[in-house]
Amino acid sequence: TRDPRRLVGVKAKLVAVGHNTICTALLSVVKVWHTGGPPGFTKLEGHVGSVDALVIGAGGFIYTGGCDATVRVWSPETGQCCRVLPGATKGIAAIVVTDRTVFAGSYDHTIRAWGSSSDACLCTLAGHTNAISSLAVVGNARTAAMDRGQDPLLCSGSTDGTIRTWDTGALTPERTLVGHTAAVRAVAAGVEGELVSAGSDNTVRVWNPKNGEQLRLLLGHTDTVWCVAVGCDGTLFSGSSDSTIRVWGQDGSTDAKVLGLEASVYMVALTSHDSLYALTSRALSVW
Repeated sequence: TRDPRRLVGVKAKLVAVGHNTICTALLSVVKVWHTGGPPGFTKLEGHVGSVDALVIGAGGFIYTGGCDATVRVWSPETGQCCRVLPGATKGIAAIVVTDRTVFAGSYDHTIRAWGSSSDACLCTLAGHTNAISSLAVVGNARTAAMDRGQDPLLCSGSTDGTIRTWDTGALTPERTLVGHTAAVRAVAAGVEGELVSAGSDNTVRVWNPKNGEQLRLLLGHTDTVWCVAVGCDGTLFSGSSDSTIRVWGQDGSTDAKVLGLEASVYMVALTSHDSLYALTSRALSVW
């Protein structure tokens, strides 16, 4: 594995990587860099208080969630806020976007959904007993479920230690995945319809979200695993407070390559070409 390139001067709490865009968030300010474009960045300002959720959606639109209990949608061309989605009673901790719905998980233990054309909340999904920490949508054209025309599943990880799945079409609960023995910190969609999760029990787990079966238990981290990402070939990347990123193949092996860093790893993100970005408490690095 080649040595990482450290992006000097980039201080952030969150990072999101798009096709030609890198976004970071620190306190209430989001910064946007366009790779291959002119130097410098655009600031997205509007949240009152810290930004705790950041994703890049279709068309490059940027979605942010803050402790002000709103989701904001930003134009990639102008950097202007084009939608404000209210409704939560506490701050927003996680966002995921489909082609027709914006989902946001909150510290108020619920998930809210908004349509693509209206700022009115469609529904509130309740069931978790603690804060929502992460959201993912599972389902692609290669899975049997999608071939039968079923809607993909929304998967929510919570600090209550469980993962719940929800039908994104009917906006109804499906099942609860139980296995983690402490807070679930991250969930991510796999390439073949599986779900990957990580948590404060120092584990990474792979699930079949349709029936709740745990497929793999990946051990090796010695502290909280804060983040997971899945490469185009199914390779799993997990980042931990033990100052490592572990790289897990999809061959069923529980052995992993270990990338050592200088501090706790809070976020990992992959580009479409599988460049790996890692955010630690000290720096943003890229492989």
